[in-house]
Amino acid sequence: LVRFCCRDCVKDFNENPEAMLTKLDAAVIEQQRKDYPLKTCIVSGEELDGPMGEPFELVMQNHLVRMCCKMCKKKLRANPLLYMPKLDKAWKLSGQHS
Repeated sequence: LVRFCCRDCVKDFNENPEAMLTKLDAAVIEQQRKDYPLKTCIVSGEELDGPMGEPFELVMQNHLVRMCCKMCKKKLRANPLLYMPKLDKAWKLSGQHS
């Protein structure tokens, strides 16, 4: 869901939606990364920054999701209702709002 202030903004978005969405995702990642409440992957349970290397990041449901590797992305996208509540709970317990 993307909301706009006017028709001109809708037009601009429609000219290059991928670039606009990439820019929005980058802003979400930047804002949420420093306070991210989990140290483990919400899919595999593996440590972030563990043997798989740098965490893989994506934005889902307007939340940064950090995973141990790109392979977990497919499982997350296939069943977000299984995994996203773990992240929501972690944000609540941290006292931060994502």
